[in-house]
Amino acid sequence: MNGCDHQPIQTDLSTAIETAGKLFPDVDFVHGTFEDYLEALRQSLPDDLVTIQGELRSQRTDGWGTLVNTASSRVYLKQQNQEAQAQLERGAEPLAVFAKLGASQPYPHHLLTYAWKTLMQNHPHDSICGCSVDEVHREMVTRFAKSKEVALSVVDDSLTAISASIDTASVSAWDSCSAAVSVFNTSGWNRSGVITRELDVARIYFGVNPSIPDIIAELEQLPLQVAGSVLLDEQGQSVPMSIVDLGVHFGYDLPTDRFRQPYMARRIRITFEAVDVPALGYRTYAWIRHG
Repeated sequence: MNGCDHQPIQTDLSTAIETAGKLFPDVDFVHGTFEDYLEALRQSLPDDLVTIQGELRSQRTDGWGTLVNTASSRVYLKQQNQEAQAQLERGAEPLAVFAKLGASQPYPHHLLTYAWKTLMQNHPHDSICGCSVDEVHREMVTRFAKSKEVALSVVDDSLTAISASIDTASVSAWDSCSAAVSVFNTSGWNRSGVITRELDVARIYFGVNPSIPDIIAELEQLPLQVAGSVLLDEQGQSVPMSIVDLGVHFGYDLPTDRFRQPYMARRIRITFEAVDVPALGYRTYAWIRHG
């Protein structure tokens, strides 16, 4: 191929072909296309071609499938690439579809396009293989961060829309003071796993009471009765859990129509096993203050 990422196009190619023809009169030199080359190659292929299976970086293939000896070069780039791809493939994209179908949330084409294009700018072989100069790889880290931030934003927006559409009020086993937790599974098979989640069980906004010490005192006196609380699934069955009272913490909302809304919250941390969360679905649990 005349001209590639390592060398420019030869501007005097016609003259070079003419000269080569004079030096080697028994050889026909033709300036063709990839299609011309492949057609000529098919006509001259032997009948005993060998099929190579597996990764094309062995001695039998001379390593032409990849840039050899780069699998362990700048491993942190490979790790960040895997994380960014997983955020898009297993988080942002499926959850955006869920939000579109189940909560009428507009599908964020522009955000996902930007995230994927930014990620793919890190995929040229000298870049992802980690065999370029330091300046190139420092810029790659920035691109990975941009792609992941956009993906996480899509995940957060999608989860907010989906969660708001889940009807927790109709579950008879849960009371009005319960705190719901939804566990999502974006894979194509049922999954079980241990979940740890922090929950705000009570909030007081600064606009309700401008005295922060009074807010903290009121929240600290809230009778949570952690020892007697339970976690219930959608059928009202008790789910084993561990719970920690984290005390009072500061937080804020960022509504789209107002300025930041600060609050103080009484917070707990629960850990439990979510069993058989359906493929491409979710299960919802509720923490009940009084067991």
